[in-house]
Amino acid sequence: MDCTQNKQILMESMKAGQDIVIAGVIGISDTKDLFIKNTEKIKEYYSNSFINILRKIDIHRVEQFLLDRDDLKYTAIYEIANGGIFTALWDITANFGIGIRVELLDIPVRQETIELSELFEINPYYMDSQGAYILITDNGYNTVQTLLNRGIAAIQIGKVEHGKKRIIVTSGGIGFLERPKRDNNVK
Repeated sequence: MDCTQNKQILMESMKAGQDIVIAGVIGISDTKDLFIKNTEKIKEYYSNSFINILRKIDIHRVEQFLLDRDDLKYTAIYEIANGGIFTALWDITANFGIGIRVELLDIPVRQETIELSELFEINPYYMDSQGAYILITDNGYNTVQTLLNRGIAAIQIGKVEHGKKRIIVTSGGIGFLERPKRDNNVK
């Protein structure tokens, strides 16, 4: 899978020093699909209140708010979609031939996604994430504030760096983003 299999909306440029922002929440579309396809199994493990939360999950489409560039400044925007956040980060860095440093704990993921990924033994960072976007911007703080003011969940997760290293910072130290496995499908 290359960038063209996800929804590449705009890829003007990406350069060292820019900020990486996520608009939306990762893994939500696969979380919904897992629930729909495996409701009975999930009911065996989780409470009715948890099941009710899963029933109400909606994939928020925020694209129309992101395309208005009058007060939202970015040089690239990319729907995370197929293969999840790790695949999207791999693909966009490969597209521009540049490195990144991302804080794993800053990547927005719902607890429901974590629970189902553990139950079905799926890495949540490779779960499909329709409705979530990566934005590359010169000012992550302002971009996040603009998105939050529009009612869109947003957070800066890292920076674009010189070189080609894809660094993932975790609570246990520093690791590197691995080449995505292209078969991380929902069960």
